[in-house]
Amino acid sequence: MGLVGLSIQVNDWITTVSEDKILYFKSPIEMIEHSDEAITSTGTIPITLFKSLVKDSMENSYNLVYYDLPQPIAVEDDSLFIELRDEIINGMMTHPLAKLDYQRDDESFGLYTSTFRITYDDAYSCKSKVICNGKQIVTAQCISPKNKSLNNNIDRFLSSVKLKQ
Repeated sequence: MGLVGLSIQVNDWITTVSEDKILYFKSPIEMIEHSDEAITSTGTIPITLFKSLVKDSMENSYNLVYYDLPQPIAVEDDSLFIELRDEIINGMMTHPLAKLDYQRDDESFGLYTSTFRITYDDAYSCKSKVICNGKQIVTAQCISPKNKSLNNNIDRFLSSVKLKQ
């Protein structure tokens, strides 16, 4: 699965659309694409990662991970999404000074979403959004200094991430 589909710049933000036309997002700085594999409880799956190599003017770093689920999740049953979300959060909480500030879930239009923020050593903050359409999942993250963690670029980036059904 490649995300080389389309990248254009409008209003100083770069728009990226996946090759399969399922994922769409905007970022204020260029993000490099990298293919890798993730080891999960159901086996190894290919993933596509996007990562900013530099920070933006607000000192934010951006990451995005996109992959097909090994088995589709029934939209009516959110327990598998919750399990995946918890696995993602627990993986991010391995730092001894990590603290989950908040987490909220939503389900609408056949998409599961979860937004949460983790603070590390009261110095850095990572706000994340996980979206699942039942077949694919995307995790978008923005890491910033804690004292700049309420800037508009973070929410604009996370709000721009769209996953079609």
